Amino acid sequence: MSEFGFAETLRLERVRLRIAQGTLAVRLGVAQQTLCAWEAGRRAPAEHNAASWAAALGVEIPAAVLVALRPKVAACGTPSGYQRHRRRNEKYCAACRAANTASMRRYRAVVSGV
Repeated sequence: MSEFGFAETLRLERVRLRIAQGTLAVRLGVAQQTLCAWEAGRRAPAEHNAASWAAALGVEIPAAVLVALRPKVAACGTPSGYQRHRRRNEKYCAACRAANTASMRRYRAVVSGV
């Protein structure tokens, strides 16, 4: 099962078990619209939600698929990395500080029209 095919597998299992989408959503503690988006592939569930979803249907998801669902962490040396440090109240690394400074210079140049 690939990280993209697990949603279809779980949808088919839900249909096979004759569980309504709304009923399963209540069991999982999510909105029915959220479950619908997961099944359609419009949104990916968080790792813990995917595991709960599979467990509710009695399906095993390979660990590699669950790992692929983990949120990606912004790399150091990028403006996003700088923001990650800010959100976590961490000390800024030199690479992130330099990337943020360069990004702000570009932004100010665009805003000022230079």
